[in-house]
Amino acid sequence: MSDAQPNPYAPPHAQVRDIDPARRPLQKPQQVRLAVALLWISLALGPLNLLLDDRSPARTIVASQPAFLGLMAGALAGVLALMAVLVVFIYRGRNWARVVYLVMYLLGALPWLLSLPVLFGHSPVAGAVYVVQGTIQAIALYFIFSQPGSAWFRYRT
Repeated sequence: MSDAQPNPYAPPHAQVRDIDPARRPLQKPQQVRLAVALLWISLALGPLNLLLDDRSPARTIVASQPAFLGLMAGALAGVLALMAVLVVFIYRGRNWARVVYLVMYLLGALPWLLSLPVLFGHSPVAGAVYVVQGTIQAIALYFIFSQPGSAWFRYRT
């Protein structure tokens, strides 16, 4: 059977080309490290903002209906936990985490902008912290979506 014809059911042959290991960024760029630090700072500013704004709608609801305190605390803890998980996975180089963070940021951008006048009316300090928090997040997102940060995420598994 040396004159056998090629198997018609054999898988196709294709050349596999991988990225040149010399060009693959193995170490986390300083830009990504800075972005993650900024995201942690932004996360810490969230609860601080609630303490600074004594006339926030959340405080008004809790003052009139103390039963909502547990619900509000649970919601805040859930959001903070979700954001913390995303920051951890961004630090680990997971592309999906930075995309989810970007989508959440973009979905919150319009409500954020619309609430600024009201927040500044309640407490100028809380409004300023709110602006700083949003700006820090925007800078961090720029760092993880621009070079060399984006190249590092591309080659992570």
